[in-house]
Amino acid sequence: MWLHGAALVWASRAIAARLNDAGLTELEVIARHCAASAVCSVMSHYDHEVAPTMVDLGLCLERSGDEERAQSVLRAVASDYSRVLEELSGEPPSDEELATLNALSTALERLKDRTAEDDAILARTRTVLAT
Repeated sequence: MWLHGAALVWASRAIAARLNDAGLTELEVIARHCAASAVCSVMSHYDHEVAPTMVDLGLCLERSGDEERAQSVLRAVASDYSRVLEELSGEPPSDEELATLNALSTALERLKDRTAEDDAILARTRTVLAT
């Protein structure tokens, strides 16, 4: 089951990228939703897979003009993955942690209703990413 789900994630991402290149945003939204559904179903315990996939969906929704849903997705990423900063061990972040933190940074940057707490998390995320 996992392998089939993972293959669906990878295929959906590839299709979404092609649709993006072709400027077919409405179809890309469908492909990004497919990737997000699959990644949340079979890879939900892999932050470095879920966070970037959800950010990709949020950015795609922005491009499609669906700002409300885009902001909802980006807010969820910001809320769910700010904990990764607290979980860092003091060692340099792993590649997986970096992928999650990059997604967190992008989500926070794109939020229209960013709070002071969001700004603090974004500043800390940028500091970690710069090291």
